[in-house]
Amino acid sequence: MNGDGIEDLGLILTNTEGPGERSERLAVLAGHRNGQYTILSLSDEFCKIRQFYNMAVEGGTLLVTGYSSSSSRFSMRFRYNDKRKDLELIGEDEQNEDDEAKTADKLSINYLTRKISYSKNMGGKRKEVATIMPPQGLVGLQGFDCGTYDDKNTERYFYLNRDRPNGR
Repeated sequence: MNGDGIEDLGLILTNTEGPGERSERLAVLAGHRNGQYTILSLSDEFCKIRQFYNMAVEGGTLLVTGYSSSSSRFSMRFRYNDKRKDLELIGEDEQNEDDEAKTADKLSINYLTRKISYSKNMGGKRKEVATIMPPQGLVGLQGFDCGTYDDKNTERYFYLNRDRPNGR
C-alpha cells in the first residue's frame, strides 16, 4: 500500500463487549524486509459492521467490501498518501437488491472527482441521478471515527437531493 514493494496486511479487528454489542476497527499494517509489521493506519471505529468482509488491493487502492447478506453490500476504497503518511478514503459504494420485490439500488461516491450517483431499478424501470458535491478534504483512515464521519457524511447531502432532476 505504501509503494515500497513489500507486502502489507489489512485486518478487520472485532471487539465483542457484551451480548449483541460489537465494534470493529480497520487496521493496515506495513510489511518490512525483516518480516515484521508496523501499523500503517488504524481507524478508531469502522462504521459498517457486517457479517463478513473481503479485502483486495487493486492498482494501489485498498478495496474493503462488507456483506450483510447476499443482497446487501458496501465497499470503501482507500489509497495511501505519502505526504500524510495515511490512507485516505477516495470512494464508497452501497448496493442493495431485493429479488422478491424486483428492486435494486446503488449509491456511488467518488471523493476525488466529487461525483455522487444513485440508481434504482424497480420492476424494469430505471432511475438514475448524479450530482457534484461541494469541495471537501479527503478523510484519513488514521483515527477515523464513524460517529464523527456520519455528521459530515455526503450521503445525507445526496439523499436530500436525489429526487430532483440532475440531483439538484
